[in-house]
Amino acid sequence: MEVATYIDSKYLQSLYEKEEAQAEVLKLQFHLQQVLKHIYGSKSERFVSNPSQLTLDIVPETPAPATDLSKEKKIEYVRSGEIKKRNVPDLMKYIQYLDKVYETREPENIPANAIKIGEQEQVIIEHTPGKLFARIIVTPIYKIPVTDQSEKTQIISAPTPERPLAKCLAGSSLLAQMLVDKFCDHLPLHRIHKRFERNGVFIPYNTTIDWMGKSIELLSVLGPPLQKEIIQSFYIHVDETGLKVLLGKESNKVKKIHDGYLWCYHDSINKLVYFDYQPRRGEKHTIGILKDFHGILQTDGWHVYEGIAAKQKDIIQICCPATPANFL
Repeated sequence: MEVATYIDSKYLQSLYEKEEAQAEVLKLQFHLQQVLKHIYGSKSERFVSNPSQLTLDIVPETPAPATDLSKEKKIEYVRSGEIKKRNVPDLMKYIQYLDKVYETREPENIPANAIKIGEQEQVIIEHTPGKLFARIIVTPIYKIPVTDQSEKTQIISAPTPERPLAKCLAGSSLLAQMLVDKFCDHLPLHRIHKRFERNGVFIPYNTTIDWMGKSIELLSVLGPPLQKEIIQSFYIHVDETGLKVLLGKESNKVKKIHDGYLWCYHDSINKLVYFDYQPRRGEKHTIGILKDFHGILQTDGWHVYEGIAAKQKDIIQICCPATPANFL
């Protein structure tokens, strides 16, 4: 036991001496760095002591012993092949907090012996001024009892209500309100999105964009008839307004932002307006619409309109201060 104790004490003493030697090496390395910095460093890194200046006689602390790497734990990370799905808010769970208006649609000419076997529900989010509500349409399902063995069981129910957008929870009143907010009141989509949140329902922002885009596509069929009706008028105003248009990736030849123009055709008699986007404001970008126009064209002094009137004999071009009655 005495021999083992002697060996242990020697081993511990050697470890202690080793740590002291390592600490002394670190201390000497630190002083060496300071000397090299004083000789080769920049002026801001040099420090020249002044003998006339009093010192605090602070003894530098001995650096801590080196860390024993044998006691460290190895941390490994394993990458899994599974892709974490984004937590997309479920719109349906917010409907339970909305006011609900129930509506029942019965099939026509229900036989007296019809037996109700169930019902279906379609949920549509509707809008009234100041609030949203859930419109619950209940469609009962009936079974007609068989009176003859040769007959087959019949299941009847009222037709499923039509939606403005297929498989969309938004009703026509909600979509119409969003279109009015965006294009009549000029509210950005993120403000419309925030207003829904203040009304107590969270509609994902991407869903708002999708509803708006599909609603515009639904109404796009009204564009050509509106243009045709305006051009058939005998007196219209035309003007073009410049606007910045974002394009794709910017390159050496194509800039990311383009100067486009929104052409406005205003039927001054029937108060109708048709907007047409064109990338330029030249004659070829408006003559395609005005080629079928016959009447008074009131514009500003842009020379393009004078050229169009000169090419088409049935167009009388007047400038803004003119009175149309003088040309009738």
